[in-house]
Amino acid sequence: MRMALEQAGAGRGLLVLANGEAPRILAEASTIFDTVSVRLCDEPLSATALPETGLHYAWRTGGNVIVDDAIAEPAYAADPYIAEHQTRSMMFLPLMAQTKLVGMLYLENNLAPGIFVPNRIAMLRLLASQAAITVENARLYRELEQREAKIRRLVDANIVGIFIWDRDGRIFDANDAFLSIVSRTRDELFAGHLRWTELTPSSWLAQDRQRITKS
Repeated sequence: MRMALEQAGAGRGLLVLANGEAPRILAEASTIFDTVSVRLCDEPLSATALPETGLHYAWRTGGNVIVDDAIAEPAYAADPYIAEHQTRSMMFLPLMAQTKLVGMLYLENNLAPGIFVPNRIAMLRLLASQAAITVENARLYRELEQREAKIRRLVDANIVGIFIWDRDGRIFDANDAFLSIVSRTRDELFAGHLRWTELTPSSWLAQDRQRITKS
């Protein structure tokens, strides 16, 4: 956010992410006496936070929206935010992860028109591309953590026997229900003495190994 405001010459900026069903504002940056201050947040979109007219258009089309003088543009001048803040230069820059829209960067300057010139826009697009990759990676990591947490809750519940193994056959984790089924101790588990290949009936081994190879 700091780099975006500094590169664009913007006075204020918002980071809007597609969080679930409705986009939310997750960061706000402001320039005060040549210093950029960033506030992290998690807030719903509102007409008091940004020009919703421009955001909806940019979100629907997935394209850049650059307005040199919003208060003088008939299509935007009636927007409540623009009318109240007398917004001049404004820009909506989509954050695209491949072809997926993951968020939007909103920048504004209320002091002068025509701030967002081509050379600044080129740098902002690069920043937006890097930000989109970071946001998408964070989302994927968060989903992985959530899946692992669900699996861990199932393991700890001891409703059924569950074990986790690696490709060489060693069982490196198991719940108490599984250890009870195979009549083994947790000390044996931690010592690496449990292998699913030794616990599987010999008539099933060839088929199991074949499935592992295919996977």
